[in-house]
Amino acid sequence: MKKTKEKPEAKLTLKQKLFCDWYLKLANGTQAAIKAGYSEHTAQSIATENLTKPLIQAYINERKKHMEEILGFNKFTLVEDLHTIKRMSMKAQPVMRYNPKTREMEQVFDEVVGEDGKVQVTGVWQYDSNGANRAIENISKMMGYNEPDKVEDVTPLERKAPTTVVVNKTYADKESDKPTT
Repeated sequence: MKKTKEKPEAKLTLKQKLFCDWYLKLANGTQAAIKAGYSEHTAQSIATENLTKPLIQAYINERKKHMEEILGFNKFTLVEDLHTIKRMSMKAQPVMRYNPKTREMEQVFDEVVGEDGKVQVTGVWQYDSNGANRAIENISKMMGYNEPDKVEDVTPLERKAPTTVVVNKTYADKESDKPTT
């Protein structure tokens, strides 16, 4: 007997499919549940429950892949675009201002007194530090660089299984149980 692999959406109800589609659009489970037709009073718990169901997770992942194919981007292309934005934001651009007499844009110049006491005229340049910072911030989030290195176990002591902790095994082996006098 040959088994056929069924698509995840084959077992989902219409409401669940609507929930998934709204969730992909809104990125908010409670609002997606309300838009899909669930009660406002139970929307939060329904959303939490729905997002833990393997069939719903599979359907959402399938829809995401489909959207990536249609739109032509994925995480890699997004990181590439953010890197391009960062690179462009870091390029110095001349500060320009409109001259009403000549009706043209002109570069702004600044007079600087050099070490020798002579006045030097230099152009004023700027770069988009906000754009660069935002691009770097988004790249860091996407690459997981902001994730904590250490995860703390916050399970209450009464629920934890008893464990043995050896702080310094070599030192503990050398120490005798007899008190020193």
